[in-house]
Amino acid sequence: MNISPRTQTLIDRLPKNHPLTPQMRDAMIAAHAASEQFSGHKIALASDGRRTPIGQRDELRAALTNKYGKQLARAAQPVLRARKEINARRAALAIKSVDKTDIAAALERQEIRAWVRQLDLGVRQSVVLATKDRRILEALVTAPPELSGITGASAALEIENRYIELTYPDELAAIEEMNAVVAEAEASMHIARNEMRSTIDLHPHDFDELMKPIETIRPWLVDDGRQVCEVGADGRPTYRKANETDLADGVRYENFEAYKRAQGLADAA
Repeated sequence: MNISPRTQTLIDRLPKNHPLTPQMRDAMIAAHAASEQFSGHKIALASDGRRTPIGQRDELRAALTNKYGKQLARAAQPVLRARKEINARRAALAIKSVDKTDIAAALERQEIRAWVRQLDLGVRQSVVLATKDRRILEALVTAPPELSGITGASAALEIENRYIELTYPDELAAIEEMNAVVAEAEASMHIARNEMRSTIDLHPHDFDELMKPIETIRPWLVDDGRQVCEVGADGRPTYRKANETDLADGVRYENFEAYKRAQGLADAA
């Protein structure tokens, strides 16, 4: 597939040598190819004297919903999955439970909270957030904020985040590296989607309503519902075990040709 200079410029923004980069690159290429082909289709319709302006508009809308919009939605799937993985990994970084049978440790945490409470209210939180001693933060996050004199939900959240930073530095660094790749792909998907909306010349709300059923891609269940088949932007299938959500929302196709027709791939080159 030929890559336009504009698309190549966006691809060049991807961090190099990350495992996610090739997958995000393929997704970006597929998304912008769909947008560019949709624009080309509009030009071809305008050059065809057999259709009235209304006929051209209707044909362009049909082309979006039956083919190019589906191509864009399919290209975005790896990016959406990567974002979900990032969010899940970040959510899994929980506050570690403490050993309540360790009396000495419990007394130390109590002493730390008492020390924090005696600090001036104006400097209390800044002092806590500046510490590199995880024991101080652990004493605060494993008890109600009121016991430490930490007032306000936002203040407590800041302290929890600081605790997470000190407790899971390697995992947070890995998540940030993933985010640097996925964020570029997400921005690229946004550009391709906006260009497609500009091509069909619809109000953002109307375009969103038109794309909503297209972008809600239901999982393809195979192997008697035991697995989900996901076809990437490069056309290669991958398989994973079906979960309860997949079983509730999934679709079974008679064969690959039926899947291609449903995804607007039947006449893809």
